[in-house]
Amino acid sequence: MRNCEGRLVEDYHVDLQLDPQAEPEVLDDLLTQLVEAAGGQAGVMTTRHASGPVTSLYGLDPEESRPLVGMMEALVEQGGIPPEQLAELEQEARRRGSGRPLAIPIRSRGKPVGVFCLWHRSEAPPLLHDSPGLVHLNVDQFESSMQGARLLERLLHERKWLEAVVQHATDGVIIHDPQGRVMGYNLMIAKLSGWKIGEAVGQPGHEAFPLVLVDSHVFDSPAAMAVTGSVPWLSATDPVEARLLGKDGQSVEVEVMGAPLYDRQGQPLGWVMTVRDISKRKEMERLHKLFLSAVSHELQTPIAIIRGYAGLMADPEVELKNVREHAAVIEEEAHRLEQMVQQMLYATRIQAGGLKLQRHLVELGPWLKKLCEKLRPVYKSRGVKLSLHLEREGMFAAIDEERLQQVVTNFVENAFKYAGARPVQVNLLQEGSRWLRIEVQDSGPGIPAEDRERIFTAFERGGDPLKQRVRGAGLGLYICKAIIEAHGGKVGVDAHKEGGAVFFFTLPKEK
Repeated sequence: MRNCEGRLVEDYHVDLQLDPQAEPEVLDDLLTQLVEAAGGQAGVMTTRHASGPVTSLYGLDPEESRPLVGMMEALVEQGGIPPEQLAELEQEARRRGSGRPLAIPIRSRGKPVGVFCLWHRSEAPPLLHDSPGLVHLNVDQFESSMQGARLLERLLHERKWLEAVVQHATDGVIIHDPQGRVMGYNLMIAKLSGWKIGEAVGQPGHEAFPLVLVDSHVFDSPAAMAVTGSVPWLSATDPVEARLLGKDGQSVEVEVMGAPLYDRQGQPLGWVMTVRDISKRKEMERLHKLFLSAVSHELQTPIAIIRGYAGLMADPEVELKNVREHAAVIEEEAHRLEQMVQQMLYATRIQAGGLKLQRHLVELGPWLKKLCEKLRPVYKSRGVKLSLHLEREGMFAAIDEERLQQVVTNFVENAFKYAGARPVQVNLLQEGSRWLRIEVQDSGPGIPAEDRERIFTAFERGGDPLKQRVRGAGLGLYICKAIIEAHGGKVGVDAHKEGGAVFFFTLPKEK
């Protein structure tokens, strides 16, 4: 078939991968690239969109092009475009723009989805006017470049996505070259080691991220860090436990796994090391062992005493007076056993996140005075003087009275246990403008500086002399710390200037 000018109309078209949900701005950019790639001076493109035909213009006046746009949209709505209608479209296009128009169908995945009208300059070579197949060839070449650009864009997008995944992974990742030099690492490794991102790149891996295995062997040679080195776990998938030595000298317990990378010829490209922080898991394992040790030792003692005295009471030759004495010992040990079991259950609830507070606003001065009055007779009978000092009145805090009473009582009991018959004093002070501080000070042996943080962890009870002097599972201060932190405060112990220890905790001040 020939068009109105007598030239043969060939079955030419533009193949495009069009998204039916594409925004108009995307189609405008596509039209611009099509016109420029084909060497045209103007163009109009109508495609089938999810909501109907969408038209983009390039180099044309929108008002003058309305009849042409209406014609193109009508053609797109009807589906396929016969060659004679393309010829009519070219005649209409000739009235709307300068140069030589050429109407080209648009297909996507083999289906007609639109029409593209391109204006060439009047001085364009006649061969281009008379051979629309050349335009088809130009457009095909452009489409190939478009597909290449889209592929490159996709690869760059996937690379950015992969980089984001690696950078924000919960495991540390270090990439080494074949010589063991650091090529890159993610945010988790930076956090664990103290290096900033990019700061350790180019350094030998064994220097930037030294590892100490559980058998105390240190990877301290470049050969050991290389893919071709002799370290057996580099080519294995089984993780190895080690300590990662940080930039500041601190160490963290980690689980390490290495994977070598090779090219198609089997030559080493480098290797990837993944590092997982297992310090929390190790701490839980340590607490588990300490718990078993405490249970086997601390529970065994009162149980043995109860069993022994119960056996004596069962002896018919034991006098009634002695039976009562034995019963008193059994009652005391049973009470201590009950307290220990309750502490262990309490500590288990804390670790499971089950510590809930029932807080309300309380003036701490009168509340502490009432608590000390309740405790004073108990310690007076043991020869211990308990006193209270209030810096001033009118200090309020939102507290759970029952939980906070447990903390103060525990501090006072510890002071009595370790200080003997020496006086114990409770202080209520204001610390800055936002905090209130409650102290329990004694004149006992004090707490060594190296033990002042450790004694607030589960099953820790300070140095050996204290352990031998006072029995206990080491859970009281751990529970106190959890209660205070749930109130939003902090807990600690200082040395008393006159000897002894000052256990304290802070609470947010309320007006």
